[in-house]
Amino acid sequence: MNNKRTHDQLLSALAIASWLLAYLLTGRLAWHWISPESFGAVVAYITAWLILGYVVQTVLFLSVSLIARGLGSSTK
Repeated sequence: MNNKRTHDQLLSALAIASWLLAYLLTGRLAWHWISPESFGAVVAYITAWLILGYVVQTVLFLSVSLIARGLGSSTK
């Protein structure tokens, strides 16, 4: 029981860290990609940041899900 709880806590921490990193790193990537200097560029930056963040977060979520599935089968 304690082993399962530890795995759940690690997966929760991994999910939170991946969510935070996804938005911080994609925000930085979008900033250097767009280099906003006008209002239109800022709108493009925010749009690019949201799209990149969504894509990266989806990939990370699927990765964490696969890790959880693998850990779940190994703890039985």
